[in-house]
Amino acid sequence: MEISTNHATAIYIDSSQNVGIGDTSPDEKLVLKGDGARMLIESADYELFSIGRRGSSGSGLDQAYLRMKAAGTNTVLLDTAGDSYFNGGNVGIGTASPGATLHVDASGGANFQVSRTGVAD
Repeated sequence: MEISTNHATAIYIDSSQNVGIGDTSPDEKLVLKGDGARMLIESADYELFSIGRRGSSGSGLDQAYLRMKAAGTNTVLLDTAGDSYFNGGNVGIGTASPGATLHVDASGGANFQVSRTGVAD
């Protein structure tokens, strides 16, 4: 099935129900293709979630980001070519109820290690 505009395929759905936007031979369930391609989820007032390339030309084509916002402020940013951070509350690893800015629960035999390169133990 093709949904076309001006003889150019805008959205393509193959027989395996893979969807291509900007791609007429998607090999995954959803393929979004294009320079500077991004996926956005927005409310009426704010951009809430975005994922995609950092730019539409140059080195930004090979760099990605994932951003989540609350009321217009970045709360989670994972950036392949810049700072990454969590700024929306406490972060838990091994716990769903973190009681501190960073709460690591290594109980149950899990390993936990923090190290710096070039520093002797």
